[in-house]
Order: sequence, then C-alpha cells, then structure tokens
Amino acid sequence: MVLGPAENFDYYSDSVYWNDFDIVVQDHSRRISGDTSVWWPAHLLNRYGQKKSVFVFNCGNGWVERDLFAAGIIENVTAFDIMPKYVEEAQARAAEIGFPAKYFVADGNTGFLEDLRFDIIINIGSMHHVAFINRMTEMLAHVEGEDGLYVGLDYVGPHRNQYGWNLWSNIIAANERLPARYRRSPRYGHVPSMLATDPSEAVHSELQIEVLLRHFDILEYCRLGGGIAYTLLYDNRRLDAEQHTAEGRAALELIMKADADALVSDPDFNLFAFFVARPKNAGAVEPALRLQWQAEENEREARGAANGGRYYPPTALELIYNELHAAEYQLKVAQKGGTCEVAAQGEPFQGVSGESRDDHQSWKMELDPAHKKQALVPQQAIMPNRISGRPDCC
Repeated sequence: MVLGPAENFDYYSDSVYWNDFDIVVQDHSRRISGDTSVWWPAHLLNRYGQKKSVFVFNCGNGWVERDLFAAGIIENVTAFDIMPKYVEEAQARAAEIGFPAKYFVADGNTGFLEDLRFDIIINIGSMHHVAFINRMTEMLAHVEGEDGLYVGLDYVGPHRNQYGWNLWSNIIAANERLPARYRRSPRYGHVPSMLATDPSEAVHSELQIEVLLRHFDILEYCRLGGGIAYTLLYDNRRLDAEQHTAEGRAALELIMKADADALVSDPDFNLFAFFVARPKNAGAVEPALRLQWQAEENEREARGAANGGRYYPPTALELIYNELHAAEYQLKVAQKGGTCEVAAQGEPFQGVSGESRDDHQSWKMELDPAHKKQALVPQQAIMPNRISGRPDCC
C-alpha cells in the first residue's frame, strides 16, 4: 500500500494560512529566537552559521531550500518528493536562480540514503507525511555528518488531526467569543475523504517527537501552539484582510491569548513544534532495541494496510461529525432536486450555501515573499496526542 496523495492532488492553493497573519509569525519568531523580528532561517544562520550541503525530504516544489539559498544559509541541496510534478518544478526553478540542486522522485517510506552525507537536514511540514516514521528518522540520523543538524518545523499534533474533546471544546468556545464577523464554522475532519485524497496526511504526526528522541539529541525545542489559532485562522479571509485594523487586531489578540492559555493549561494542545537536533553518538542505542522499534512499526503498518489505512477505531467526535457531514450532503443533493441515500465515502462535502467544505485538504506549504514565512496547513486528523517524553518548550 502506497501512502501518498492522489495523482491529481495539489498541495498548493490560495487559501489563507495562519502564518499569513503577522501576529502569528511574530509570536513564533519570539518563541524560536527570542526576537519577534528574527524568523527561523535567520535564527539558524545566527546560531549555527552557514551550511554547505542540505538534504530536504518531501520537498514539494522546493520553496524552502530556495529561500534558504537566497538568504545565504545553504550552498547546495539534494531533495526528493513523491510527486513527479513537484520535483520537475523544483529542479527548473533552482536552475533559474543558479542554485546547485539535485532532485529526484522517491517515497519517504522506503530506505535509500545510507551512502549519503549532509551538513543539515530540513523538515518543514515533511515528516508528518511519513508512515514508516521510525525507519525514516533512523535513516536521517545515519546520513548526517559528524556535526550535522536536523532542523524541523512541523505538525506534531493528533494524527489525522481528529482533535480530542477538550481541545475541540476550547476551539468552539474561543470561536464564540469572537465578533460575529470573524467567527468560523469549525469543521471536524472527514477521515474517509482523507484516505481517498491523501492517506499520508498527518499519518503518525503525534509520534514524531517520541521517535525523534530515540535517534537524536535535541538541542532546541519550541512548542508553537496552534491548538486554537490554527483552526480559527485557517481561511479566515475577512480577518486576514482586516488584521491591521483596530477590530481585527483585537480579534487576533483574543485568538492568540486563547491559544497561549490553552498551551499552558495542557501541553497536549500543542499542534506545531520547531526543533534542532543532532544524531545520537554511535552505540548510544542498543541494536536489539533498534530492531524492536522497527519490528513494532512494521507490524503497525501491516495492520493499517489490512484495515484500509486506518490505525485506530473512529473516535466519538469523528462518528458525530461524519453523521453531520452526511446529513449536510444529503440536504444539498435534495436542494438540487436529486436523491441520495448516503454520502459517498471520500467525496468532498459542500456546504449548503455553496461554499467549499473540503476541510480535509492536506497541509499546504507556501511561501509569502513579503514576509519570508512558511505556511503549514493541516487537514483534520484522528487521535488524541499521545506523545510522551517531550522536551520543555524553550
């Protein structure tokens, strides 16, 4: 079973991302570097200096490494993605700016990098698409140079983003406190659609830090929140357009305070993290333990494949919202004069007003050239965060 997006799936769109809001970028910059004006690329350059060779996995159209090259942080790149159209675009755009780059098509769930060495590995919204997350993380530890760095800014929340009752209740409550013009209609994820469009989306995101700690020593770790703000800001076009007005700024401050308060009350409300890590010293982990971890992963993936891509039973919230999705779909069909018994699995649902309700879109990764920031947009997922052993936020 190949865990990847459908051939015609597009990770890039004109949606509004939470990182499109200046207040979010400033907050993340403060958490990462201590300075609201120093974003993560500048922080890397200031603290660790320029790096020659970089490896980027699940690179998409290559915007991350092009930005790092333009900033003078890296000199060359080797990168792959599972989608040929993005690899072709990345190679062409690198050539346009004279960026030494080698791109190839590959599946991150297979091992193939043992003989390569790099100064820095970049994961910007990448690892949450990997099913064989232990195998990939161990492989990354083996391909880094002696002083190599592994840098990540990724979604680390509940897999397939099916949020738990407490987090979802906090999202609804914060939404109700907003002025009516800025409120959203929070939509819970429709897992059958995710499995049909991109089963790799947030497939084991909640395991990422736990697995990272097996194979790497963490130098920096920052929780970036998102439990409240991501959902309420995603595609909030009116608030985006009015973010610099007095009313818009006040609404954004309310959202960000709710997000920060939620993070303090329960660290498991964190959805995004930034980290810098180095591979553990050779021999730090017993070979038998490495074999055990991989055997457990192989068994998990075999069970998931046999179950159509599902790893856990549906949660109560998923079942409730699936019923709502189905009822909405049937109402829309009826309004158009058709009939329908049940909504087709995997078919995007449309709101009765005609607005898109395809909330199971995947993480979109896009660069806003005006602010040099990345936008990572997750779809809704499936289980409560089960990470243990997580470092404290910086």
